[in-house]
Amino acid sequence: MISLLYIFFINRILLKLIIPFEKIPPNQLDELIKDYILQQDCVQIENIDINTELVKIKNQIKQKEIYVVYSELYQTFYLKNNLYFK
Repeated sequence: MISLLYIFFINRILLKLIIPFEKIPPNQLDELIKDYILQQDCVQIENIDINTELVKIKNQIKQKEIYVVYSELYQTFYLKNNLYFK
């Protein structure tokens, strides 16, 4: 049991660092969000407006519904809507 908790917390600390979105340059954040939008299934099915989605997701980040995460392992930022599951 202890080893599972240890692995869980080490994974949280080393691999995923939550970054306040204010610390990411705005143009880099926009690109990150656009990539996130394009990965969603609904994009292929529906004809959505990227700029509208961009604003929605920025609001979700501000309200902490979506997190900007930095992966030490991959040396990259990405967005997660749930930090507890990969």
